[in-house]
Amino acid sequence: MKRPNEPGLDTRAVHGPHLGATGAMSTPIVHSATFSFESLDAMAAAQAAGSAGAFYQRDGHPTIHAVEDRLAALDGAESALLFPSGMGAIGATFLATLKSGDHVVCVDPCYGGTQALLQWGKDRFGWSHTLVDSRRPDTWAAAFQPSTRLLHLESPINPTLVCFDIAAAARLGHERGALVTIDNTIASPIGQQPLAMGCDLTLYSATKSLGGHSDLLAGVACGSRAALAPVWKAREVFGPIAEPTMAWMLERSLKTLALRVRAGNANALELARRLEKHADVAQVFYPGLATHPSHAVAAKQMKEGFGPLLGFEVRGGADAALGERAPGHPPRGEPRRRGVAGEPRRAHVAQDDRRGGPQARRHSRGTGARLGRHREHRRPVGGPGAGAREGRGRTGVRAGSRWTGQRRNTGR
Repeated sequence: MKRPNEPGLDTRAVHGPHLGATGAMSTPIVHSATFSFESLDAMAAAQAAGSAGAFYQRDGHPTIHAVEDRLAALDGAESALLFPSGMGAIGATFLATLKSGDHVVCVDPCYGGTQALLQWGKDRFGWSHTLVDSRRPDTWAAAFQPSTRLLHLESPINPTLVCFDIAAAARLGHERGALVTIDNTIASPIGQQPLAMGCDLTLYSATKSLGGHSDLLAGVACGSRAALAPVWKAREVFGPIAEPTMAWMLERSLKTLALRVRAGNANALELARRLEKHADVAQVFYPGLATHPSHAVAAKQMKEGFGPLLGFEVRGGADAALGERAPGHPPRGEPRRRGVAGEPRRAHVAQDDRRGGPQARRHSRGTGARLGRHREHRRPVGGPGAGAREGRGRTGVRAGSRWTGQRRNTGR
């Protein structure tokens, strides 16, 4: 939560914490994995500082910590930890929280990698888990057990973009004695601040909006120092540590985060509105649309738009979803064009192997064979040639001068 006289999110994104006495306008990339000390006392102090120290890169590193400070400031957190992938952040958090015999309540659907982690933990570590229908928060209380240690949330949820009352979910988790974590990747810290709503830890795939240029893989966990202390220990023990050049690239991206998020959200809303009118589209999943079941709660929680990701269901089943007539597919002979520093991405959910789960459960949660998803980037929708149209006998949706919707997987 923003404190009195504290800079706003835009300022925190651009400037971050002060660089101290280095004089550098950009955080220096320190290419050293180990560090020397004037004395044993100085070495012990660096060790005791944890991620804020500079003793050994797996424990703490100055370039990485500078980026962690900036990420914490953006998320309204005391502290943050950087990982080499989003699943690194989620995995370290679960490993830090759970032991054999512990139980997890997790929203369904959720990111496929998270479901794979839960199954891995069940098979190898003795965890158990219950998936709860994200559309029915009133049923979640029944899923908790005496051994429940973790409630894991995701809102909006990929790919149906279901949203729920995060504050109410956090209260439920705490009433049942569980740590409450949330994957806030889609909204980003610019669009939504779950820590202020009562969550204990926010988790991100920084590969998406935080990085924003399709050139880095990273993950982040944000929260209080006390909540992150066991996560830091898991990172130290298992070793998923970021490297300095990637950390610097992420910090560079954060300086334009607010601008990119707002533009991407505006693009997605405009595209959702056009798809809603498209003859080949049966349903559009985007919380910015008044027709979406989660619109009211999303409008309450998401302060800078409704996110850059949308899903849509095409008429005609899986063949239509994968064929050339699918909305967003470029006309025959027209090249696929990349946007500036990244392209829109379309994926067919039923063929995306990261989703996991049997076909029957995909249909029950609204992710059947006809559902596609699209991630919009910051290039504005509009200008000459913009708008839904039909061209060369094919259907599609134009954004600026390029066809949107390229089939591309987006991992964490």
